[in-house]
Amino acid sequence: MKKFVCQVCGYVYEGEAAPAKCPQCGAPASKFQEMAAEMGWAAEHVVGIASDVPEDIKADLDRENIPYDKNISVGVMIETPAASEIADLLAKEADFFSIGTNDLTQYTMAVDRGNSKVAYLYSVYNPAVIRSIKRIISAAANENIIAGMCGEAAADPLLTPLLISFGLKEFSVNASSILRTRAQIAKWTKAEADKVADEVMKCATQEEVYEILKRYQR
Repeated sequence: MKKFVCQVCGYVYEGEAAPAKCPQCGAPASKFQEMAAEMGWAAEHVVGIASDVPEDIKADLDRENIPYDKNISVGVMIETPAASEIADLLAKEADFFSIGTNDLTQYTMAVDRGNSKVAYLYSVYNPAVIRSIKRIISAAANENIIAGMCGEAAADPLLTPLLISFGLKEFSVNASSILRTRAQIAKWTKAEADKVADEVMKCATQEEVYEILKRYQR
């Protein structure tokens, strides 16, 4: 039995061949892609959907004669380990990245931050999360697209030098944090931030990361 995934809505169909149309969204058989036999949904299929869906929506709007910006930028919200791992592939298709650090941290650490029994394990200072953020920003830079960040980490003054060093271009914060975040960014040169990042990237625990960032706090 084979598995086919709809590239419009993500519906998974099992059978010897793709269905004539998707039972969930009505997309034709041409929109189905066979899933890789051993690896499940391969990265290239995910990327294909990321680029195909906006074009399908544009086609729908054209058919309905609904006006829209035909040159609208299409970005990717990076907030899962899977997206982080293929950030280099997604960057080839996207116009920009937005890093959702709250969910990225939760899923990277496999922690439900709403569960009091394990919430203490949730930490953006964990080396796994820090390295994931760096990977995402680097992937964006390599394809000359902007990487922004939305989430509590963007307004964390301890993380400011790291984010500057990594090359983050946009900080999305609550209105009450805008002036404080701008002032914090202005305190650092790129060279100074790089020095902090060099030390942090050698750390093995979140305690070590926090200690270094706290020491350099301004």
